[in-house]
Amino acid sequence: MTFESFIEAQSFFLWSTFIIALIMGAIVNKTNFCTMGAVSDLVNIGDSGRFRAWLLAIAMAVLGAWYVTSNIQIDADGELMSLSGYYDQWDMYADSNEGKPSQGRPLSPQSFTFISPMGQTVGYAAGKFNPSLLTFGVMAFLGVLGGSLLWSLLSRSFRIEWFSSFGDFVNHLVGAILMGFGGVLALGCTIGQGITGISTLALGSFLTFGAIVLGSALTMKVQYYHMVYEAEAGFGKALVASLADMHLLPDALRRLDKV
Repeated sequence: MTFESFIEAQSFFLWSTFIIALIMGAIVNKTNFCTMGAVSDLVNIGDSGRFRAWLLAIAMAVLGAWYVTSNIQIDADGELMSLSGYYDQWDMYADSNEGKPSQGRPLSPQSFTFISPMGQTVGYAAGKFNPSLLTFGVMAFLGVLGGSLLWSLLSRSFRIEWFSSFGDFVNHLVGAILMGFGGVLALGCTIGQGITGISTLALGSFLTFGAIVLGSALTMKVQYYHMVYEAEAGFGKALVASLADMHLLPDALRRLDKV
């Protein structure tokens, strides 16, 4: 896809990202799938169908985004250049700084992740919605939110929910904080590392995704033991029993019967 100007190429780059993300958000809302739900089905009932569907849907979205963003070129006086290449030589080809993005790195071929884009979106809002701060990540984040909202309105499933109790709110808050720290330290989330990163065969991505799945499965096991045994199942006992269920500790160490 070749464009005559940087503005046209960047507009296509951003809007195509938004459209792909919009579709992705609608599909995710419609099918009610997520990483925790997929892992829950796999761990609790041994059904891998939802997990495979999650991987397939996200992988297709990632491939679509990568293909679009890596095939945009600008005809600069007869020389074909990428967006990032044009940005690096902006002073040579552009007449002014009008329309110049604040950074050139986000113009490189991209694929989906949602840890950094959330921060970029906050920066975009803090910058009073300056167009130079629009990036692939911002458009992807807004597109997924918009697609999910649009589908919920069309299907009349939109509703405002709250937590079942204050304790439930605290659990979610602590979990969200840990996810934020973990996503930044791991340089990605279940999509950024689990799909995009793994597609590059990066060792760190395999380690991150494995840790995410293990942590999710272990947490659900611990919560299940708490639900069944209530006060009798302290965190330590539930954790040991869960690790024994997953064959990560000898069964002799458990203090709770298997459920």
